[in-house]
Parts: sequence; structure tokens; C-alpha cells
Amino acid sequence: MSHWDSLSLVGELKIPVLFLAGEDDEVVPHEQMLALHWQHRDHAMASDSVLAASPAKSTLVSFPGGRHNETWLLDDYYGSIASWLESFPSLSSGKAG
Repeated sequence: MSHWDSLSLVGELKIPVLFLAGEDDEVVPHEQMLALHWQHRDHAMASDSVLAASPAKSTLVSFPGGRHNETWLLDDYYGSIASWLESFPSLSSGKAG
């Protein structure tokens, strides 16, 4: 068992988070990634109006068949990251934050 309490800590993040989850991850089980995403999403929506208004406040992208060390090889892995980044107008326009 890990000594990192990720489930408690993720709720403290006041920034948008992209969760990329392999559904067959043998190191970080998919159920754990779902729990982290839900915890971040629920906390973000309840606690911070700026983050709650963000279109990409807490995003989960799941990859069927994705394993811990191979998910990055699956179709649209990098496209998912690019799409998420494009949801931030200041990044898309080239303006810094």
C-alpha cells in the first residue's frame, strides 16, 4: 500500500486536471483513477468559483485496453491532451495567463 494519500490530496488542487486512465492499468487501477477524478471534480465545483467555471476543470479520458506502461501508445492519447489544452482560451490564443 502506498503512503501517498492521493485521494485526499487531489481535492486540494485548485487547478484544472486532466486524468488519463488506461482501463487495464495494473499499477493504478481504473477504479482508483475514477475516484481521483470524482474527488477533484466534486471538490472543484463546490469550493472555487473560478475553477468551477473552467470548461476543463476536471477531465477524465479513459483508454480501453490501456495498461500502465503502454497507454501512451494508444490512438488519440496525444490528441486528448491537445484537445484539453485547446479548451483554455489563453493557451489557444498564445497569450500567457
